[in-house]
Amino acid sequence: MDFWSDGGVFNRRYQLRFGDCDAMERASLRFIMKLLSELAGEHFERSRNLGHQELLDRGQVFLLSQLAISFIRTPVYSQEIVTQTWAREIKGPLLYRDYEIFGEGEELLAAASSAWIIADPVSRALLRPNSLRELPEMVVRQARCPDCKKLRRDAALEPLGLRPVYYSDIDGNGHVNNAVYGAIAMDFLPQALRERGVKDFHITFNQETKLGESLSIYGGEAAEGYRVSGEADGTLRFSAEFTFK
Repeated sequence: MDFWSDGGVFNRRYQLRFGDCDAMERASLRFIMKLLSELAGEHFERSRNLGHQELLDRGQVFLLSQLAISFIRTPVYSQEIVTQTWAREIKGPLLYRDYEIFGEGEELLAAASSAWIIADPVSRALLRPNSLRELPEMVVRQARCPDCKKLRRDAALEPLGLRPVYYSDIDGNGHVNNAVYGAIAMDFLPQALRERGVKDFHITFNQETKLGESLSIYGGEAAEGYRVSGEADGTLRFSAEFTFK
């Protein structure tokens, strides 16, 4: 089966396609972020019969707030992987969900941790997790990666350019899809860093960005790697931090 559950852990088997990979035939950061988000939605839909439309009908939507990914060995073109996800805990308004990606022989390839919020799809007001009538089953297990963290504005970053928001960036929530921010951050990295491959990646989503806006991109070296952030209309929209292999 492509999907199966083991207690509160949801599994998906997938073989990487050519379009999932970057110029060096490694799984792209955008693909990995998209895969993790899709898996979270599929888990909730299959375990609680609550898909995107059902949640909208209830006046609720899940939005990604923070994400951390560690790559032990980046998956590559045509490789078969198994990705696991589980809900770990609730802290205040945040619902934490973890992931691990395995290759052949249960080799750990990557691990991730994420923090989600629940919001009203119209007003965007935050809702408490207990507003969900069916909370996911919690699994006391932490992915083998650093916790996600809240990245703040770094005034030392230099302007790198302007990135308009295009129609194809927008998802069904009416804003730039979270995986697109991963692609934007990669696009503005120095080429030499892209070629080295990502070891750890953190991203914080501060405010949604919509069609018709443009992101002013800033970047520069950080203590352990490289930072990229995007602003529009004087507000910070996202901050990303990379370390490299």
